[in-house]
Amino acid sequence: MDLALLFPAVTLAAVQAKFAGFAALGGVFVDAWQAGDPGEQLYQAVTQTIEAYTGNNAQAIRAQYLDTAVDPGDYDPFDPLNETLTPEPGGLSALGLSMFFTERPGETYATTTITFTNASGFPAGPIAPGGYTVAKIGKPAVTYRNAPMPSVYVEAGGTYTVPAGATVTLDFIAESPGSASNVDANQLEAVSQYTGLNIVSSGAGIGSDRMSAPNYRALCRTQASTTSPNGARDAYLRWSRLNRDGSPLLRPDGAAVGITKVQVTGSSATGTVQVYYADDDGAANSTDVTTANTNIVNNVVGVGDCITFYGAAAIEVPITITWAVEYQATYLGQSISGTTINAAIIAALTARFTLYPIGGFKQTAGAGTISLEEIRGTVKGAHPAISDAVLSSPVAATALAIGHVAKRGTSTGTETPV
Repeated sequence: MDLALLFPAVTLAAVQAKFAGFAALGGVFVDAWQAGDPGEQLYQAVTQTIEAYTGNNAQAIRAQYLDTAVDPGDYDPFDPLNETLTPEPGGLSALGLSMFFTERPGETYATTTITFTNASGFPAGPIAPGGYTVAKIGKPAVTYRNAPMPSVYVEAGGTYTVPAGATVTLDFIAESPGSASNVDANQLEAVSQYTGLNIVSSGAGIGSDRMSAPNYRALCRTQASTTSPNGARDAYLRWSRLNRDGSPLLRPDGAAVGITKVQVTGSSATGTVQVYYADDDGAANSTDVTTANTNIVNNVVGVGDCITFYGAAAIEVPITITWAVEYQATYLGQSISGTTINAAIIAALTARFTLYPIGGFKQTAGAGTISLEEIRGTVKGAHPAISDAVLSSPVAATALAIGHVAKRGTSTGTETPV
């Protein structure tokens, strides 16, 4: 029997159909009973009991294989209802922890950077880590606070004062985990008030609700790196996210490290290993970088006298995207607005940029590109009503050097109904 035939979940309708088929072989036709007859009631009781005790068998079988195991809330091609369940540990988490010693990372906090300009003639501050609050425009419940930056907050009491006329960029972290705290560029405004201190939040902040099942499966497979069959490269990737026992790596403030992308470059001639980190919205937060570096130095076998290790945030390469699209004003009987198309394009670009690896695609010695067609195709496929898409920016492929990561820059365009 094909193993895949054991994967689909058993339903009550399927059990009843099978029961009726076997009953018919013996000359008993269950559809001839009247509702409420003892025979019909027995038929209902038996089939429902069978379904109750066998309904989880298919999921239990899938849970034995990393590629088919799922947790509640994950997409499951064999059980569409699984995606509607409340996310919680299930078969995939149990398999990952018991067989690969890897706990599934949960929610992460969105991080971003904000540029401060002191337009007054007086110093603004002192500002302590966590002492400056910003909120999402139109959604005051979504707030961020300035994150620790040991190299910046060096004044009395671990504070920082913005000098008159000076400009500084500070790290910020969401106060609540998950995608509910996500913001796009220029969506944050000051809650804390300092006279003459202006802010610009030119970058997005993206947090994840739970590591996706495909990424978790990939992380589980890096467990082999602890005994080196996949080489040291996987070891650096693993220890940038996990503790030695497989639990998620935590920052000093207790939040999970939000690193989602890692690029490892090495030279056997010089003994140098350079590791670059990024998250879904660009370069990794400085606290995440420090935490990952400390964990790697303490855990990776081979970082010794003969190896020089450097770990740093990836360098962001903003890509400005300007489009002109034509779309069907009426699609499948529904009226489509330009606002809907614009929102779909922004959402598609945001989701796609989270998947761009450090160094881009088609890499040679760690350097690659993000092709023009890759971005145009994302815009074109953002909504099925879009019939044509032309980009005026970018105009060619975007080159990414080693350690550079693509970041979605200003994204605007025109949407024309046809």
